[in-house]
Amino acid sequence: RDVVITDSQGEITIQDDDQARILLNDLTVNEDVGNAQVIVTLDQPVDTSITVNYSLYDRSTNDSDDFIGQFTVNTITFNPGEVQKTISIPIVDSANVETTESFYLILSGLEASGRDVLIPEDTIEVTILDDDQARISINDVTVDEDAGTAMLTVTLDQLVDGQISIDYTTSDQTAGSPEDYQATSGTLIINSRDL
Repeated sequence: RDVVITDSQGEITIQDDDQARILLNDLTVNEDVGNAQVIVTLDQPVDTSITVNYSLYDRSTNDSDDFIGQFTVNTITFNPGEVQKTISIPIVDSANVETTESFYLILSGLEASGRDVLIPEDTIEVTILDDDQARISINDVTVDEDAGTAMLTVTLDQLVDGQISIDYTTSDQTAGSPEDYQATSGTLIINSRDL
């Protein structure tokens, strides 16, 4: 038989079926932390550089005065083989007494040079726990019996975001009601950011 081999080589192409995911988790920090450190990870290494953008958006903070970097787009780059990056976000330690506040970190613009990389969750929430405490005090007064009215001053030592209500009532000591004074009670309101 006359058989001729016209092509002595066959090419085998191996198609990669691996997929890498970019992962990050919600984070809670104290207000005095300095910087919130958001860890961004690839669940497995990739053989080429990967870039992804991130931005910060206010969720509940007041005028973005609690963190630095809102409305700017930044980029992180995973070099070949790298599996972890850290995003450092400056947190402002204000003296105001505030509620717990938070902002979003959003990933976008993934560039993976054709590799199968995905972002299962592109948004996380960073929560800032306030570490400030306000103190309320009331002054002592001495009045003449014929003064008519005794005026007491209630003082808040720090600004507070949000309204405060305080119930008050008089209580007999060495002076008694109604012989020495008229008993009274009520609610005192301190408006947001009043001292």
